[in-house]
Amino acid sequence: MRSRIEAKQPHLFCFACGMELPTPALNAIGTPPEGKAQAVREATETADRRTDYEVAISWVKSFRRERGDATPPSCFISYAWGDPKHERWVEDLADHLRQAEIAVTLDKWHSVVGTELPGFIEQIETAHFICAIGTPDYRRKYDDQTEDAVVRAEIRIINERRTKRDALARTVLPVLRGGSPEQSYPPLLRTAVRADMRNDRDFLPRLFELVLTIHRISLEEPMARQHRAAIAGDDPRLAAR
Repeated sequence: MRSRIEAKQPHLFCFACGMELPTPALNAIGTPPEGKAQAVREATETADRRTDYEVAISWVKSFRRERGDATPPSCFISYAWGDPKHERWVEDLADHLRQAEIAVTLDKWHSVVGTELPGFIEQIETAHFICAIGTPDYRRKYDDQTEDAVVRAEIRIINERRTKRDALARTVLPVLRGGSPEQSYPPLLRTAVRADMRNDRDFLPRLFELVLTIHRISLEEPMARQHRAAIAGDDPRLAAR
């Protein structure tokens, strides 16, 4: 085809059916159709960010090994049921955390048929960290005494931890998925610095920050900052392009 284009032949013929086709311009080969270019660019950027994120997680695992960490940190995920799309998003978050060598406790995995609910909820108390996924349903189920008793019980334990000494209070990690902080959290969870994951485009940078926090890796580490910038698309030194 290239030789025909360079020879400036006006037409080509399909090998399958013999149909006459106009010869494309050489620079048009591989170019997305009109109206699709933006979607292709966004898909490419997403793939690049995922690659950057995977590289960053490999660095986190290596950093932990060099530091001598033997036991993975644990994290309990508290969220509101009721929206299948949101439940899938929470499970996807849990998968990402587990792939980053974090021991995740999630009701869909660990509160199986026959499990005693009080015993499951009490696992919050022994978890190193708690991710509280904020949505309007999460706040509503806490406020409404006729609604989900499990969410209310989880948030009561989480609130108790938030009132403890600073080091323990900081192990409660609000992750805002929907609504405003006022709409999605009870009062004690609104004042903490939170991971804002309302925009899917910000998911991987915020996820990496969450992983760093749970692994107790400070952003004072230069490589942690560089990897975060690469995932956000801000650092050409590490960005996979």
